[in-house]
Amino acid sequence: MSEKLEQLTQLGELRASGVLTDAEFEVQKANILSA
Repeated sequence: MSEKLEQLTQLGELRASGVLTDAEFEVQKANILSA
């Protein structure tokens, strides 16, 4: 579970910095949560 949390945190940082769009963030988040 902590690995998923770490990945989600990194994703959030990428979205906040503009690297990922909101749509890309949602897709990646779904991938992490379904893994």
